[in-house]
Amino acid sequence: MTFPWKLLPLVAALTLAACGGGGSSGSGGNGGGNSATPNSPAEPGDDGGDGSVTLNPPAALRFIVIGDSGSGSAGQYAVGEAIARVCQEKDEFIGDIGFPGCDLVVGLGDNIYESGVTSVDDPQFAEKFEKPFEPVQLPFYMVLGNHDNTAYVGGDGAGNARGEFQVDYTYFDGKLSNRWNMPDRYFLHSAGTTHTNPRPLVDFVALDSNPIAGGFGDPDIAYAYHTYGIDQRNWVVNTLAGSNAVFKIAMAHHPYLSNGTHGNAGNYDGVPSEILPVLAGERWKAFMEEAVCDQTDFFFAGHDHDLQVLEAVPECGRTEFVVSGAAGKTRSIDDPERNAARFQQGDVYGFFWMKATEADPVTLAPATLCLDAYVVDPEAEGLGVISNGELTPAYTHCYDKQPMAGLVPGNDFSGLPLGDDVPCRCHCRTVLMRILPGPSRSCVKPWCPVLPRPVPTCLKTSVRCSTR
Repeated sequence: MTFPWKLLPLVAALTLAACGGGGSSGSGGNGGGNSATPNSPAEPGDDGGDGSVTLNPPAALRFIVIGDSGSGSAGQYAVGEAIARVCQEKDEFIGDIGFPGCDLVVGLGDNIYESGVTSVDDPQFAEKFEKPFEPVQLPFYMVLGNHDNTAYVGGDGAGNARGEFQVDYTYFDGKLSNRWNMPDRYFLHSAGTTHTNPRPLVDFVALDSNPIAGGFGDPDIAYAYHTYGIDQRNWVVNTLAGSNAVFKIAMAHHPYLSNGTHGNAGNYDGVPSEILPVLAGERWKAFMEEAVCDQTDFFFAGHDHDLQVLEAVPECGRTEFVVSGAAGKTRSIDDPERNAARFQQGDVYGFFWMKATEADPVTLAPATLCLDAYVVDPEAEGLGVISNGELTPAYTHCYDKQPMAGLVPGNDFSGLPLGDDVPCRCHCRTVLMRILPGPSRSCVKPWCPVLPRPVPTCLKTSVRCSTR
């Protein structure tokens, strides 16, 4: 599936510039990335000194949200084909400019069932990712799930070192395509650029929930919540504080809220947090409320094999919730009344299509994020997503960009006030190289800065080292 439309906005912009039609950037003001709030459109005259505005339509990013995909089942193959059809039908022209129906895919963990992979050239990468999603020729940005980090029994989440192979696959020269992207266990991906006061349209903040939310402890101290977890907490806080994207979207495998079988963090699988807080996901709940809640516009998760669109809750500020875990397996909605839901459906395969759009300086429309939920029927003509030549989403909703609620973050996870500095640690990737001496308080990645990826011949260890 190719999208020749991607070059057209550039051609149109060059044509306008040659004809003198493009407005100059920034007429007065402080000129910073935050000079026009992303919560509302800029004034019509802001984009040009003569009061003119850009002739381009508002910038938009179109993307797919899947989770729990890596079964290699007929259902996963059907989801792959359905995504390709939806993306093709979503291709659109605005004026004389064409745009692709989809720009990228985000995957929410459990990428390879049942027990992850055991090497960077494990054939399961082909069997449970490359082949089922071959119709979808787009970049995939993936996070890890509990099944990807198996130690003993599929899904125990107690072997986080196994998840490293999925990171390494990003850099593997022998992979079958360049679609897989997991540059680290947690990472930032910025996508799209606004036309007005250029800034990222969407910042995807990919998180590694397994060492924190996983119910079974990993004996490797490198992934302990009080070391690895604190490092990730600090990275998230710094990343979100430094982001000026219109939409900030955090994504991880484990949900904060869910009406599915696993349920809400702090009460996972019906386990009371007062008795078994780790199994109940109390640490993940505290992590979310300290570092993510109200700081992001949305939080995407999988883990439960269904489709849910849940409403924001006071404990998490403005953050809205989407659960998308039905790309490779299905399961019933366990308790449809547990959380207020705009949409929920179990026992089906499916995915979400979303479109983020910047504020329109002409119509004064605010920035929006719109979503379609698609239910996939492998046996149906049109796979359940197209009927009589028309797309048939099971649910559609648009959100206007919302300001932060002013929620005061907790500190139950780290025991530190938000923003406090702590020693920065890193994972030693190899015994062949050593950590350089001196403090490294500015590092924001969990990998040793002296060991840039790829390190194709390194011998991995479980050594944990502090740079202070």
